Parts: sequence; C-alpha cells; structure tokens
Amino acid sequence: MPTYLFLRRLRRSPAAFSGLTLVILLVLNVAKQPIVTSLLAGIVAAFVFYFKHMPHSLKEISAEVQDSVFSGLKTISITAAAAGYGAVVAATPAFQEITDFVLNLDGNPLLIAGIATMLMAGVMNSSSGSMAIVCPILGERFLAMGVNAEALHRVIVVASSTLDSTPQSGFVCNILNHSHTTHRQGYWHVCVVSVIAPIVETLLLIPLCAMFGLA
Repeated sequence: MPTYLFLRRLRRSPAAFSGLTLVILLVLNVAKQPIVTSLLAGIVAAFVFYFKHMPHSLKEISAEVQDSVFSGLKTISITAAAAGYGAVVAATPAFQEITDFVLNLDGNPLLIAGIATMLMAGVMNSSSGSMAIVCPILGERFLAMGVNAEALHRVIVVASSTLDSTPQSGFVCNILNHSHTTHRQGYWHVCVVSVIAPIVETLLLIPLCAMFGLA
C-alpha cells in the first residue's frame, strides 16, 4: 500500500492512533523500558488497532511486503547518499576553514553558539552532526566563562534544526519521496516548518534566556 494511502486510513481512525501513541508513551515513560522495546510495543499495538485495515490474503500480504521492501530500500538509499555527501564535504579543506571561522567568532555566547550551530548544520546537512562539532568546543569554552549550561544546550539543540533541512538533505528527500511530491511542489512548505520557523525560534530564544538571566 502506498504510504499516502496508509496515512489517509490513519486519519480515519483517530481513536486507534491515539491508543497507539499512548501505548508507546506508557511503555517508555511509565514502564521505563528502552526505546527499542517501546517501539516494538508500538508495532504490536499497531497490528492490533489496525488489523481490519491490513491485508488478509496471501497475495495481498506478498504485495504489501514487496512494496514495503522497495520503499525501505529507497529510504535507505536516499539517506546513505545524503550521509555520503556530508562525509565528502567534511573531508574537504574548505570545511576545516569554515569550522575554524565559525568556532572562533566573538560576541554573546548564546548568539555565537546559535549562529555556529546553524552554519554547521547547513554545511553538514545534519543536526546531530552540527551538535557533535559545536558542543565539545564551544560548550567547554562557554561553560568555563560561566554560561548557563541549560540555556546553552537549548539554543544549540534548537539551532541545529534550522539549516539541516536544505533541499539536498536526506530528511527532505525522504519526506518528498514518501509524499509523492517534487522539490518544486513541496520544498517551500518544508522550508517554512523546518527552516524558517526554527530560525525564528532560535532568535527569540536567545533574548528570552537573557531576559530570565540565563545568558
């Protein structure tokens, strides 16, 4: 079954979807089970809640398995290509120059951390990759200056979710692939939610931290 048809069926069963979400949250937060166990519980719950929507003949099951494998291979291929792009960029001399420039900016610590994380996320197309570079270096420097650790962490986390959603990122390519839209048709909507909104959030978060004495 195409992904968009399955999602359409999910919208027709809000109670089942709520129950599925509740199962995952309870196993994760109340039973204190690992995330893998919680996801496994979610899969079992999904099978129970959406049993009537699932195929029941061998032919239908075979078609679903084939479609799922093909969809999974496309997702893996897109993600691997994006990861390879980031690895190639990180291996270039220009990347090291950009890294040195970004990590040696002067000014308000939270503002510098936000800008540095945004730029690194854009260069690497990865929010986790940008945090992996920024946190050990800027974190050590700013914490030694007495910057609030919670505020610094929050700014870096929010800023990492800005320029990581460039058109060539694996996240964007997978979303557009599964929604059956092209970059021309769908990227603007992704950009508003995953780039513009987080940038505005970062720029608002920094003065709010200063307002509450966390800067």
